[in-house]
Amino acid sequence: MRPVKPLAWVLVVCVSATVYYTVYRMAQLQRQELGIGKRSEEVREKLLKDACTTLTKNLTALSLTTKSEEVREKLSKDACTTLIKNLTALSLTTKFDEKTLMQDVAAMLRCPWQEDKEKNNHYRSAMKQCCNASDWLIVTQENAHIGQNIVYEAEPNKKINVTMEMFNLFPKTSPISSKSLKSCAVVGSSDILSGSCCGREIDQNDFVIRFNVPPLLNYTSDAGRKVHLITVNPSIVIERFRNLNHRRKAFGDMMQSYGDALIIMPTFSYQRNTEVSFKVQYTLEDFGLASKMVSFHPVYLQKLAEYWKGKGLEALRLSSGLMLVSAALELCDTLTLYGFWPFSTDWKGRELSYHYYDQVKFERFVHAMPMEFLLYSQMHIDGALRLHVGPCF
Repeated sequence: MRPVKPLAWVLVVCVSATVYYTVYRMAQLQRQELGIGKRSEEVREKLLKDACTTLTKNLTALSLTTKSEEVREKLSKDACTTLIKNLTALSLTTKFDEKTLMQDVAAMLRCPWQEDKEKNNHYRSAMKQCCNASDWLIVTQENAHIGQNIVYEAEPNKKINVTMEMFNLFPKTSPISSKSLKSCAVVGSSDILSGSCCGREIDQNDFVIRFNVPPLLNYTSDAGRKVHLITVNPSIVIERFRNLNHRRKAFGDMMQSYGDALIIMPTFSYQRNTEVSFKVQYTLEDFGLASKMVSFHPVYLQKLAEYWKGKGLEALRLSSGLMLVSAALELCDTLTLYGFWPFSTDWKGRELSYHYYDQVKFERFVHAMPMEFLLYSQMHIDGALRLHVGPCF
């Protein structure tokens, strides 16, 4: 292929960016004007899919990879060194300015990244030693027994006795401990994913983790469609599906879209979670769905909370994001995070919704998500995982 002249390079990139931004804004305006109905979301997805395809074709024609690092201007080596030094110096035990953190991380992610196998093994060893996700992430018939009193993770003064009926609901062994997880993606639900064209890159991973049953069908261009492990907050079942006490078809239809993914729930975190979690399991079985419900083991969550508290992370509870990022650090050979951005705007000041799939306004967290985000940023700097924010082109 003949080399592209600099002027042509600039023109194609500018045109590509203009096409992408125009289509993205059309989709955003349409969603605001028409609401979030099924039809408008289908149109939005088609518009963004076309934009992503156009960008990829144009960049391929320039003999460039579709990676954003190859398109965006690199920071100077000195600037990267300064950013990394500043971010590494931040501590979970001291206050920091969230806006500065947001700007510094966004700039740092333009610096070259390289996986560090030694650091990767360090985190894997630390997670294995403290918490052992292979054996303790999920309640199984190997780590729980009939007659045992399970102590609730967030209510240590309460416990529940494991009956024969309950024991039979637990898997015999952990469904993920024997898996060879080479490349993993943990996909958050931040609106930072909107217009990112990251779906194709996400789906190239061997194992994909998602949170709180996000819709997939009309968001594949940005968020992908692959899923192997997905959390369900009991509050979603209670509020959106009336605790599964009445008609359950809507819930069954939603869960069918996740195929044979494992549904992981905090069954034994709070006493109020137990009944609704098992209702989810019964519903999956009654509708003959391929997915299975499993429960976070409270011992694993307790040990994990103690570990991160020892590192300076003070929070009422860890987010499900950090819980599963921690597990993935132990279980996966390589790990990339997408859709993690705990701020109400992006680094350019564009206002963001709470999730990429709705228009719910951003709100403050119960969890210490900005501090958790700092952790991810520092792990990225270490080369233990890759934190991806922004477009995947």
